[in-house]
Amino acid sequence: MKTQSSRSLRCRRHASAMIAVLMVLALISAFSVATAQRMYSLKRDLKLIEQKQMLKFRPPPGLTNRVELSPKPEAKAETGLRAP
Repeated sequence: MKTQSSRSLRCRRHASAMIAVLMVLALISAFSVATAQRMYSLKRDLKLIEQKQMLKFRPPPGLTNRVELSPKPEAKAETGLRAP
């Protein structure tokens, strides 16, 4: 009888340990899914903020850093140097 009760006790301990391990794995999985969803949400928010910043700091149309070259004024003949 003793062997049967000790076997039954061992079986229960294994079952309890297995349930505990499965619960820990379920918690880890739930946290992983929640973290992934939060990261996706933060990435989307960051893109939205970046778009708003780009619109806010975009230069107005027509005002750029482009330099337009004006036509060169014709050089005067009397520059002080004479051609041979």
